[in-house]
Amino acid sequence: MKICGPRVSGWLTLILALTLAAPGVGEGQSAAYLDYQTFTRELQAVVNGSNLATIESLGTTLGGREVWMVRVGNPSGGPLDERPGVLVVGNLEGDHLAGSQLSLEAIRYLTSHAESETVSSALAERVFYFFPRLNPDGAEAMFDRVKRNRRTNGQPWDEDNDGRMDEDGPEDLNGDGYITVMRQAHPEGEWRPVDNHAVLLKRAERAKGETGTYRLFTRVFARHGHCPAPFRQHHDRHQI
Repeated sequence: MKICGPRVSGWLTLILALTLAAPGVGEGQSAAYLDYQTFTRELQAVVNGSNLATIESLGTTLGGREVWMVRVGNPSGGPLDERPGVLVVGNLEGDHLAGSQLSLEAIRYLTSHAESETVSSALAERVFYFFPRLNPDGAEAMFDRVKRNRRTNGQPWDEDNDGRMDEDGPEDLNGDGYITVMRQAHPEGEWRPVDNHAVLLKRAERAKGETGTYRLFTRVFARHGHCPAPFRQHHDRHQI
């Protein structure tokens, strides 16, 4: 199999540009990001509805999820394995759900617009290989009760370098479903506990002789086009 790189022709690039960028181009487009089970059902439905596409599992993740590979091409042309190939990989990083969604819609577009001259020519001369959700374990973290941007896969990881694996997960202290703040003990930090409270922090007032003991790192999530309300920095934490 050959994978097209910079030599992918302009008209073939145009197909993908139309597929991935133009809203409302393909019929049946999903209006929201899909968790693993729903995404798998939708992907299989699109593939099973066309004789131009096949789907297979390339393996199972640590979380027990299949890594799907979809091949799209007109089988009536030359042997698929001998054609130039176009590789499309989505959701390599767990929090990039848009990648898997765009891959799904690209497959839908190619299989449902095979009658058009441009798509027909592309499917007859080339073969498309899609890995629509390469990191399903990481992606699924975006559908947990508490949303967090887990870019990595399910491999255990010593995030805080204390010799233990995955034992210090995030805590959603204000119950809004998002982890927006991580705090780190640091002798030069700008934040200190409020009256020795275990959770509440305030900025150290240097003029009053106060010293900080924590640094704060913040992140705001957006999902389904929704941004959470402004967060209070003392409410959520992932302490390391």
